[in-house]
Amino acid sequence: MRKTLLLLALMGLLTASFAQAPIAVTDAPATVDVYDKYEVSFALYPYSNPYDPEVIDVYADFTAPDGRTLRAIGFYYEGYSFTNNNKVEVASRQRDNDCWMVRFTPDLAGPWSVVIHAKDQQGERQSTTLYFNCQTRNGAEGFISAANTQYLKREVTVDGHRSYRSFFPIGPNVAWYSTADYYRFKKPYGIYDYQSYIGALSGNANYMRVWTNRYQYLSLARPSRQRQAHRVF
Repeated sequence: MRKTLLLLALMGLLTASFAQAPIAVTDAPATVDVYDKYEVSFALYPYSNPYDPEVIDVYADFTAPDGRTLRAIGFYYEGYSFTNNNKVEVASRQRDNDCWMVRFTPDLAGPWSVVIHAKDQQGERQSTTLYFNCQTRNGAEGFISAANTQYLKREVTVDGHRSYRSFFPIGPNVAWYSTADYYRFKKPYGIYDYQSYIGALSGNANYMRVWTNRYQYLSLARPSRQRQAHRVF
């Protein structure tokens, strides 16, 4: 009986230590500018479907210098590289770059901390507490929100302090990138179309509307077989 209890206690300790094993963070910046992208990458076990939160749910809790707690959802990142092959976008899979990530935009200068959490059928794991410093940058532009029922405002940093200025969106309805029918006009394709649009708008617009429709393969919805037959790879 005593041996059985000892074995059960040992198994409990092993299970507890396995469940509480910290998430292995592979890359995390020590500093970031205000309103810039903070990106942390980390490793987790392989999962049957890393995109299903019922299988694996990943998030990070950020603590701001003023005590606020903000949550950002984690995601599984698949590495790709893109090349322009005779005006055609070519995406190449790079499995060595696969990892988990959290991306976040700090809105206040000062010391921040973050803890990453992962929940699956084995229980919950978390990382050790990570720390980074958010640096002020004069003139940095942040989030856009409603000023009232008619106008928009944008957060900006002025002399190290958060302020607001009016925001008027000016730009075109881009809709979607060119289809295969436009190749005869020697137009770029995919992301290279958007690069040409943004380059042409530089200095003349601060907004661009893109329609993420399914038949242009910009949404998560799967296209029909008929549509797939017309896709050029």
